[in-house]
Amino acid sequence: MAFAERLFRLLGSKSGLTIASVFSTGTYVAYKDNNRYRAMEEAFAKGNILPPFTNNSSEMKYYPRSDLEDRLTNALMPKVCNQYYLVNGGVGCGKTRSIVEIVRRLMDTRGQRNLGAPVFVHVLQGKSFPDTLASAVNFFFDEHISMKFLADFMMRIDSFPKRDAHQKLSRVLDAIEVSAFKYTQKTGRPVVLVLDGVNNLTAHMPGALEKIQGKAKLWADMNIVKVIFICNDEKTLESDAITCQQLVKGSSANLCRRHEQGTSDCFSWGAADVIWREGSSQ
Repeated sequence: MAFAERLFRLLGSKSGLTIASVFSTGTYVAYKDNNRYRAMEEAFAKGNILPPFTNNSSEMKYYPRSDLEDRLTNALMPKVCNQYYLVNGGVGCGKTRSIVEIVRRLMDTRGQRNLGAPVFVHVLQGKSFPDTLASAVNFFFDEHISMKFLADFMMRIDSFPKRDAHQKLSRVLDAIEVSAFKYTQKTGRPVVLVLDGVNNLTAHMPGALEKIQGKAKLWADMNIVKVIFICNDEKTLESDAITCQQLVKGSSANLCRRHEQGTSDCFSWGAADVIWREGSSQ
């Protein structure tokens, strides 16, 4: 009884409240640290596509193109391929709409059974690219705090992570890498990540494209994430030409593959498998 009274007095004091706060915060962080990647793995299994690219009644009618859809579907399937892809074409030729339709279809046929479906993100979508990417893969900045971070912060060794766009992008990419590795080990399937409008990164977030491409090459080597880049044809704008050059520069041999189909819209181009060219939608 005396012990209970002393404990009650302690908890009622300022020091007791501090101890209780630290204990409850530590418990919460430990829980999040243990479960923080499960939501991301769920996004990889089910696929994800955020508004305004979700189904809506105001869309124009879609006209399927089976010759291109078969090739795109194969690229978007969660199969080990040891490379990443570049979908490349002129403005308005139908790259985004075709891929969005295929992503929706894979989410319906595979995602509902947790068999793996693509996660689609447009660079200009939402508040910012890092925030939209985080939302698409179920990553939450404030929740993804490890016990090491809590200890560092309490001991004033480090401070809260910076909230600038590049730091946030690095945190999302690192979380994708860890969670994708866990997911691949469990399922034997790589994560499929579609990044549309990457030609806009040159102007809106300089340096981001190089960072993402570096990760894409690493992930392809490890077969944990298959990244599909979508950008405008290099003939369209000078900035797009720079983007395409960046995507294929510095390739490693295992990321190069030559096609035998002999078609004009599918050819080997450095680091990426280019599967769409201007005019191929006609």
